[in-house]
Amino acid sequence: MYQRLHDRLMRPARLPVTFHIDPEFAKAELAYAEMIALSGLFRRWALYEDRLDPSMCTRLICWSADYECIAEWVGPGWVASNPTGTVTHFIANLERRNCKVIDAKWLFLAEPSESGR
Repeated sequence: MYQRLHDRLMRPARLPVTFHIDPEFAKAELAYAEMIALSGLFRRWALYEDRLDPSMCTRLICWSADYECIAEWVGPGWVASNPTGTVTHFIANLERRNCKVIDAKWLFLAEPSESGR
């Protein structure tokens, strides 16, 4: 118990270094669990979606690392202070409710149907 309190008090106040994700926006928009869910989702896509090109895999891994770093920065008890209902927030909640529901093929690999839709 004391160790957790000590760790929380000693957590650095400065922003973490990220590649693509704005830490302040993510902190306001997402709870800790949602950040962890997004990190896992992006990592899963990068590692297991075989038709993604290498640059997209790299970008997904960077997003995963960013959300993991921000989640570590805010800590497990973090609750979003200002969720605004962005697509990121929606995807994070969908992923939390039912892991592996969101298929990357829907977003990145969709091929036009024969009907033109």
